[in-house]
Amino acid sequence: MKNLKLSLLIAGFVTVLASFLFVACEKKSSTNGDSGSYSIVGTWEMISSGYYDYYNNNKQVIRMNADHTGTITITGEGEKTVYSLKYNYDSSTCTGDVLISYYDPYYSRNYTYTYDFKIKWYGEDTISIYIRYEDEEWELMGTFERQ
Repeated sequence: MKNLKLSLLIAGFVTVLASFLFVACEKKSSTNGDSGSYSIVGTWEMISSGYYDYYNNNKQVIRMNADHTGTITITGEGEKTVYSLKYNYDSSTCTGDVLISYYDPYYSRNYTYTYDFKIKWYGEDTISIYIRYEDEEWELMGTFERQ
């Protein structure tokens, strides 16, 4: 009787573990023909911001072009700021890096910053973007929907 209970407990645990592994390893459907992953190319609008988001009351739109360029547009409080970007993205690891640049008219100077990023997919049209500068901790930039 003791062995039967133990066997049933182990079988139940293995069944639950197998279902998690099956869901976790579910292959993503292809939208761009590369290795069965979703494409980040497109226009993405923020639907919720990260905890440390300085632009919490603003609208953020990211445009990712197929040629690895794009823009980030932040609109709010009567101002609109557009940042240029160049990115690399590895669809097999959902990670990449991005070079963001902009011109500050107040100081008459160009600024550039490089960030690492990773993406968590919630289907083809919803993503969370995490960023980090150099070796800092990952921060949630926000959750975005494809437009």
